Amino acid sequence: MAITILRTKAVTKPEKRKSSGHTKPKQPTTSLDSPGRQMVCNMLAILSVGHTTFCAGIKNGRYPPADGYDGNRPYWLNETVKKFLSESHGAKRPLLVKHHHTNSAAVIAHQTALLASLKNAHGSALLPAVTQDGKN
Repeated sequence: MAITILRTKAVTKPEKRKSSGHTKPKQPTTSLDSPGRQMVCNMLAILSVGHTTFCAGIKNGRYPPADGYDGNRPYWLNETVKKFLSESHGAKRPLLVKHHHTNSAAVIAHQTALLASLKNAHGSALLPAVTQDGKN
């Protein structure tokens, strides 16, 4: 009697998709007015920046360093985040497009209207001064 060996395909697990290794933004679950901590994912959402930009900003001093570490995960106290956001470097400056090829009245009118709306919403201390000809 002959023995027949049947070959079967090895069962392989489906390949796991490789993650980017970067933290994804996540809205904070606690108010900044109450005592607590914000992790990296919360800071990304609060500041509206990506992981790479945030890490580079910490290194060059644009964003505050972590107040502590939970294991190897950095955290910021709500007090620190509130203080940072209240300071001028915590607010984003408006992005004004410089049109070197044209100095049309429509572009100047658009930028003037944008500045006026931002001044009403955020105050004038954070905004650059723009003259009538559209130059800073």
